[in-house]
Amino acid sequence: MNEKENPSGSPSVLDRVVDAGSHLPAPLAYGVLIIVCIVLLSIAPADLPQSIHVLFAVVVLATLVSYVYLDSEARQHRKSPEESIETLREAFARKTFDEPLPECKLQNWIDRFKGTCEEYDILKQLKESVDARGSDELKSQFADLRRHVDGYRDDIAKHLLKEIKFTERKKNGDIKFIPQEIEKDCEGHRNEIRRIVDGL
Repeated sequence: MNEKENPSGSPSVLDRVVDAGSHLPAPLAYGVLIIVCIVLLSIAPADLPQSIHVLFAVVVLATLVSYVYLDSEARQHRKSPEESIETLREAFARKTFDEPLPECKLQNWIDRFKGTCEEYDILKQLKESVDARGSDELKSQFADLRRHVDGYRDDIAKHLLKEIKFTERKKNGDIKFIPQEIEKDCEGHRNEIRRIVDGL
C-alpha cells in the first residue's frame, strides 16, 4: 500500500499535488502553485457574496500553505543520489548477498530471509528519494534491485524456511541442493542483486 494513502485507500488531492510537485525544483513547484491559486481566485463568480469570496480565498491560501509545509518536510528527508547509492552499498554489504548459498556452512536460512526483509524495507524508504532525485539509469537499477530482492526473499521463503539440513556435498565441499531449483532460483536473484549494487 502506498504510504501516502488515507485510511479510505484513496490518495488525497493534496497528496497527489505534493507528489507531482516533488519532482520539480522547489521554486518552480511553488511558483506554479501560486499561479494556480491566483487563477482560482480570479475565476470566482463576481456576483457571489463577499463573505463567500473571503472564505474561498482562505481555503485556497490554506491549501497553499499546507502544500508548502508538506513539500518542504518531504524535501528535507530526501537523500541525494550519492547518499542513496552509499546507503545501498552499505546495506547490501552482508553475507545474505555476498555469500553464495552452497557456501553457507551454518545453513541459517531464517537469518538470510530476515536479511532480505530488512533490505527490502530500506529500499522502500529510499524509493521517494530515488524517484525524485535519481537519474533515469539509477531509477532503472533501483527498480531491478527491488524486483530481485523481492524475488530472492520469496524464493528463500518457498524453498528454505523449514527445518531442513542438506547433507550432500559437491566435490569442492559446497552444499548440493536437491532439488537443484533451490540453488538456481535463490542464486539467480542474489547474483543479480550483487551485480546491480556493485555497478552503482
